[in-house]
Amino acid sequence: MIKTSDIETFILAGGKSSRMGDDKGMLRVNGKHLIEFTIEPLKKSGLNPKIIANNESYKIFGLEVFPDEVKGKGPIGGLLTSMVNCKRDHLLLISCDMPFISEDSVAYLLAESEDGKICVSSDGEKINPLFAIYPVTILGFVNSRINENKLKMTELILSSDHRVINMSAMLKNNPYLFLNINTRSDFENLRHSLNK
Repeated sequence: MIKTSDIETFILAGGKSSRMGDDKGMLRVNGKHLIEFTIEPLKKSGLNPKIIANNESYKIFGLEVFPDEVKGKGPIGGLLTSMVNCKRDHLLLISCDMPFISEDSVAYLLAESEDGKICVSSDGEKINPLFAIYPVTILGFVNSRINENKLKMTELILSSDHRVINMSAMLKNNPYLFLNINTRSDFENLRHSLNK
């Protein structure tokens, strides 16, 4: 188990999405920015998230915003930036485009995590590197992979000491828990599901 007091949380907002054509965290649905659906359950869980983004507009949420240390490297670059700015031993990395993340899922991830390991959520079939806990001790390894242009997060996890946390049981009450908003179609489906 990792306590909320032993962890810092970073939301990966990135920038303009090639598939969406916009900075998706700033898209609005039901009067809220997409990223707010991630910020709210984190705050309710006792976490004080920070944002990794190259867009200063994210400062409107009153949270610290850090630009990428190394630009153009995708999520692993965001992980590196999070680690460089993390003042604790572990960090929770989460994507800005998972609007159905809940307090329960955050609590479960923390409860099942082990000190010193990458602890990555799974829907029972695939792991989700962008809802995972990373020990800051692997900063050097992350940096070396970026320098070698080995940018795949799944490969980073599988080549490190890690634990997969199966959250498939949570999908009964929250079937969209792992839903990512990657395309305009995903965004329209989100809008539709929230208005049911």
